[in-house]
Amino acid sequence: MSTCLQIFLTSFQPLVKFGSDNDIQFKWLKQQLAAVDRSKTPWLIVNFHFPWYTTDPNSYKGNECMRQAYEPLLLEAGADIVFNGHVHAYERSYPVANYSRSEPCGIVHIVVGSAGNDEGLSATPDGWIDQVYHKTAYCTGCAEQRQFPDYQPQRCFSFQPNENPGTGYCPDKMPSWLAFRDTGFGSGTITFKSSTEAVWEFWANPIEGKPSYVADRVTIKRSSNCGSKSGSKGTNGSSNGSNSTANESGSSSSTSGSSSSGTSAVSGTTSANNETGTATNSATSGSGSGTGK
Repeated sequence: MSTCLQIFLTSFQPLVKFGSDNDIQFKWLKQQLAAVDRSKTPWLIVNFHFPWYTTDPNSYKGNECMRQAYEPLLLEAGADIVFNGHVHAYERSYPVANYSRSEPCGIVHIVVGSAGNDEGLSATPDGWIDQVYHKTAYCTGCAEQRQFPDYQPQRCFSFQPNENPGTGYCPDKMPSWLAFRDTGFGSGTITFKSSTEAVWEFWANPIEGKPSYVADRVTIKRSSNCGSKSGSKGTNGSSNGSNSTANESGSSSSTSGSSSSGTSAVSGTTSANNETGTATNSATSGSGSGTGK
């Protein structure tokens, strides 16, 4: 069984600019990451409330100020996985950095905000940001004319590769960095099989008398070419030592997915509860943040 180090951060700092001289958390994080010994704790997991990578239309790029300041630190340290809540749905990215999959040491981001609460799910009648961008004020028009929501200060404005050329800010199709998303209730487990391999599973809740099932399953492998102090991560056993993921969720990597169908997208999987080294990570415990906005 392998061990991991989990770091918990806050994604809200009133009156403090992320990464500034007044950002005490930023300085603390740099110290913590510099002290990590990957020979003792090979897996580095980071948890905070508001996700950097989400296609929820009400939260899209809503934590961009933190991402621009903190993501380089996590990439340099070779962080393996980031867990978030806030969005009451499920989303999993491919290894990503600055909205691109070209970074060989990208990080897997997992939003697990659908464990359940009295606010319900985040799914809107219209859909994800790429399905409603033409109706969203901050997705259209030139930068000076866009109406940004309060949570997205324009000083943190950024583009991402391969977006809708007509908007530049919002995608018109599911972003290439996103592997899977699901609008139903559920939670997840992660099994650290060794110092280089972990299995993540998202379990859809029972619905209409049907049992819970694995809606998304992925194997994550680490590479010694990322991070420092005795190596860090990669996935999928790639020969070039880059980070990747071995998707085991059928066609879910290219579709939006839905746990409401009551049918599993995974075949030949083993319940994580029957394996050793399993740690539970849900919206209410894994990121400590997914129970509300």
